[in-house]
Amino acid sequence: MDTNQSKILRKKICITEYHDNLLNEIVEKRHASRSEAVRAAIQHHAQYLSDSEDTDIDSLQRNIKQIAKEIDTIHKKIEDQKSGVVHIAEQPSGSAETRASDSKPEIENKIVSELVKSGPLSVSEISEKIGRDIISVIPATNSLKQERIISPVSENTDKYKINI
Repeated sequence: MDTNQSKILRKKICITEYHDNLLNEIVEKRHASRSEAVRAAIQHHAQYLSDSEDTDIDSLQRNIKQIAKEIDTIHKKIEDQKSGVVHIAEQPSGSAETRASDSKPEIENKIVSELVKSGPLSVSEISEKIGRDIISVIPATNSLKQERIISPVSENTDKYKINI
């Protein structure tokens, strides 16, 4: 046992009437004496102090605020990306207007939707089913592969599947 903990010092402290009442309640509920309750409270509080003299709660609050800022930044980036997407009414697939207006994310979304609906497909089958030329489908499938959203069914095939 540490001798510093066993040596009792008599100190006078000043507390408000409110805190005196709280201390009395704590003693009644849990401790044998006011001194024991004060020691326990000091020990308990010491557990929540960090090296920088802030409480762990203060540190957590700062971390939460920082995470909230980062989430806001991500939301703004998503909104910026969404604002760059042109939404048009559904048109027959393969029309010149549809081909010209589809952005890379829209083509990728169509590929993913088609793979979910149809199962494994080759690049040419994807191209045919989504009504896009193979020249625009290849970069989109490569991008989806890099993002690990899709993958080849096997090493010796050009068919792709959704990664689950």
